[in-house]
Amino acid sequence: MKLSLIDLTDSQRWVLDENKVIEVPDDHAYQFIVECEAKDRQPELSIGDFEIDLPEVCRSGDLILYKTPSSADFFKQAFLLNYFGESQITLDSAGHRRPQLFTIKVNVLSYKADIAKSIMDYLSNNVDDIVQSCFSRSQTGYNYVEGEEQSKVKLVAIEDILSLFDQMKSRFIHAKRMNLHNSLEFNSNRPVNIDDTVAQWLTENVSELSQCPRTNHLVKVGNRYFSTQLPNAVKTQDTDLFENRVLHHFCYMSLDYVQREINQYRQQVDKIKSRSDISGDYISFDNVASDYIRNIYSKQLNQLHKVEKRLRAMQQFFHIYIPIKKNVPSMPIQNSFTLRHVHYRQMFEYIKSFYKAKTANRSKTQFLLGLRNLSQLFELAGLYYLVNYFRQFSAQVLTVNANHFNEYGWQSESNGAINVLANRFIFEKDDYLYELVYEKNFYSYQPRVHSRQIHNLVRTDDRNNFVRPDFTIKVINKASNDYYFIVLDTKFSRPTKMGGEISHKDTNIRDERKLMLNLYYKYGVHLKALTDNGLESKTRLVSIMFGLAKSWDNISRKTLFKPHHDIDGGAPMLPYVSADFINLTDEKKPFYAVLDKYIER
Repeated sequence: MKLSLIDLTDSQRWVLDENKVIEVPDDHAYQFIVECEAKDRQPELSIGDFEIDLPEVCRSGDLILYKTPSSADFFKQAFLLNYFGESQITLDSAGHRRPQLFTIKVNVLSYKADIAKSIMDYLSNNVDDIVQSCFSRSQTGYNYVEGEEQSKVKLVAIEDILSLFDQMKSRFIHAKRMNLHNSLEFNSNRPVNIDDTVAQWLTENVSELSQCPRTNHLVKVGNRYFSTQLPNAVKTQDTDLFENRVLHHFCYMSLDYVQREINQYRQQVDKIKSRSDISGDYISFDNVASDYIRNIYSKQLNQLHKVEKRLRAMQQFFHIYIPIKKNVPSMPIQNSFTLRHVHYRQMFEYIKSFYKAKTANRSKTQFLLGLRNLSQLFELAGLYYLVNYFRQFSAQVLTVNANHFNEYGWQSESNGAINVLANRFIFEKDDYLYELVYEKNFYSYQPRVHSRQIHNLVRTDDRNNFVRPDFTIKVINKASNDYYFIVLDTKFSRPTKMGGEISHKDTNIRDERKLMLNLYYKYGVHLKALTDNGLESKTRLVSIMFGLAKSWDNISRKTLFKPHHDIDGGAPMLPYVSADFINLTDEKKPFYAVLDKYIER
């Protein structure tokens, strides 16, 4: 099969290649043309998860030509409108071993880039909490009930040690680990100190005594007076001991780690191109994202420099008050002394956590580096938005990254990866469990995988591939084991594209409702729950979370059916279908009120 893209606005044509990426503007009219052999089934074309109709045009021998219909209406051919960044075009046919995947980069005018900037602002301002709440510490999962000690990263461990040191600093002066050694010094400038050590020296060095007049004597033995050069008894502190070597070695290792991190961050900052390098009317997604990633890296560089400065101050303190002769690798193993002295005991425990911690602090920005388009930005923001909804009233008890297995279910993989974006979240509150899954595939029923599909959604129409809503919420009553689903999709489009109340002046009324109708049939009609009694309709809501509006007057909730068919109406009809505006910065969060109607507590 061969796929061509025609820019009807600029009269350009590209034959798409899986190994090449083209750049196009979003606000042009386009046409797709597919050439395939007669033996192939009719191809299925989609941009992301949006399916595009391809009516057959003509046959010529063994070839068939399909193309999107021509139209005088711009919006019917603006297939890439409001896409921004890398978009994946999928061409599938049963006659081919695998779908063909093409990547195009869609550029936009500056005012749309500003929308991406606002979402980047939201993500970068909440980067720590997003990593904490939306990322699995490993692909085998992360259990919040068991705590996060094993997930601590080295930089956090260092900051904890520095904070502890600030609290305990005086104790390392007055209650340090040391041995006292007595020695004798001749011609000492120190105050004279005569003790048993000096007396012992005298008994062993009687020949050094010289008899002298009483007025000049230093030593009296019986009634005889003697003069001599007496040594001074000196007590010296020896801090070159194991407990102190542990502290010095930590300073050395942590400074080495921080310096390596600083060098790597500097290299990353140098690699990222500035947006100022781009000229022209259209802006690429990479340049918008790079500005924010560069800023985040710069902030983390500043943080690392501050940590380095504090570490050097702590190292200098140890050199002055608990010096050692040579840095020797020493691990923080507790002994009788450290267990009796709280400042050493706690410091050893914190240092141990540093050595066990993962080198993964850059993962805070890796997820931003991996975002390739505006849809991904909005999806991640939507995920964080939903996670925060459940965190309001329930405990987040499990976060896991589950990979697709045999095309019909999920299975975790123990590959040791850390800080990967999770796609399955479990929340618990009293009698309810809430399961939020991100981009899970739902397939047609298959008897051989019945055990994996039971009590889950299955596809019931005659299409060959899976459906993958952005978010699926399963609400489970722990007492009755009953459950139901809510299916949510994020679409960065204006609400007039969703349906609802449309002006009679709009000649494109059928297309305006097409997306809502499409998702209603895809997720509301053709996704059923496989129960012990067969297939049942257990979906209460299908909603589109949209994020683009022409004005604040255009953000009201859009619905496919009349309000009295909503779950709180006089004649409820489930699943109800709506499109709801998501304002990430609105503290009132009106979509939370919508979810409250459907999610039992």
